[in-house]
Amino acid sequence: MRKFVGLILLIPMFSFGQTVSLDSLQSAAEKNWPTFKKRLSVTEENDLVIQILKRNYIPKVSVTGQATYQSEVISFPEVQIPGQAPLFPELPFDNYAFEANLTQILYDGGQIKARRQMQEASANLQQKNIDVEVYDLKGKIQALYLKYLFLEQTETILKLSISELEENLKIMQAGIDNGVLLEADKDHLTAQKIQIQKQLITLESGKKSILKALNIMSGVELNLGVQFQKPEVKSSADLVRPELQLLDAQINLTETNILKLNTVPIPKLVAFGKLGYGRPGFDMINTKMHGYYMVGAKFTWDVWGWNSLKKQKDQIHVKTTMIEHNKEMLNKKFAIENAEIQEEIDKYQKQIELSQEIEKLTENVYKTGQSKFNNGTITSTEYLKLFNDLSRARMTTEADKLGLLQAQLEWVHAQGIKK
Repeated sequence: MRKFVGLILLIPMFSFGQTVSLDSLQSAAEKNWPTFKKRLSVTEENDLVIQILKRNYIPKVSVTGQATYQSEVISFPEVQIPGQAPLFPELPFDNYAFEANLTQILYDGGQIKARRQMQEASANLQQKNIDVEVYDLKGKIQALYLKYLFLEQTETILKLSISELEENLKIMQAGIDNGVLLEADKDHLTAQKIQIQKQLITLESGKKSILKALNIMSGVELNLGVQFQKPEVKSSADLVRPELQLLDAQINLTETNILKLNTVPIPKLVAFGKLGYGRPGFDMINTKMHGYYMVGAKFTWDVWGWNSLKKQKDQIHVKTTMIEHNKEMLNKKFAIENAEIQEEIDKYQKQIELSQEIEKLTENVYKTGQSKFNNGTITSTEYLKLFNDLSRARMTTEADKLGLLQAQLEWVHAQGIKK
């Protein structure tokens, strides 16, 4: 059902212009990937556990019934007063009891509250773990998306190269007919055209492979007719790495363990009651079936467990310190990662300007060489060298542009998710 909803949401994109965006694929993947179902299950389980814990405050009633026959009973001395019944009755060998027992927590020292906090902290830890999985999934989709854009751009340049070769082949035919050019020169260009067509087949195979992976991740059917929109670089200051949030959730869980331990030495008070019918009741010598009851209260107090609790708390503090160290290491790792990405951004920004200049100069050289080739003053080998130089210059420029876009998106992704 969720997959169907995801497809419905994406219908407008496919109906008008056959386009898809990076954000839409990432959102669809988040709902399609098993982690989404896991997130719902964690929430559902947490709600159920909290409801169960709340029921501890409700009085608990249990009903028991038993019938017994015993081989011997207490015997009393035979004391007989003339004219009266025996002073001590003869106790029956068969006994019956039907009882209802009630217990009510009056004060638990905050134990149930601590258990509830532990459950919520545990559920939060599971959710943060899922956030890390989703974060990694979105990173993989982003990498595939940009790779697809690169293949598309390369395909466009190669198709442009084929068009230029076809135009030159037409011009060459006239030169061949006039005896200015040789048939072998035409074959040389035709072979280059076929070589580019082979590259296009490889590119198409790569695009299909990426689309299949994205189909599995997002649950959205994509085909070669779908156009990928160029992503916009959007940044926000209110971001945090989910890995750090996961460690914070681990720290919070350890701290709730301390809260639970703090409740151990606190006295607990419980009220109880018993209502029964049978024989014997609390009066052992009453041999008749009768009703009886008892009400009371009791408290428990773990007086001598403090040293053990202190050791357990010390153990938790050590664990918390270890998590803090891991958090510090991650922050350093992320700082290095951000610095490297920023260097990549600076590199591509400088390279793009130079690549564009090289492309412009290479295009001028190519046009001059093309004119000479059509006039028969240079060979097809020399011409194809100029042609390939221009193709490489064009691809380098586009690769640098997409490299800059990828570095910028990686920088945004490296900042994390919304707090």
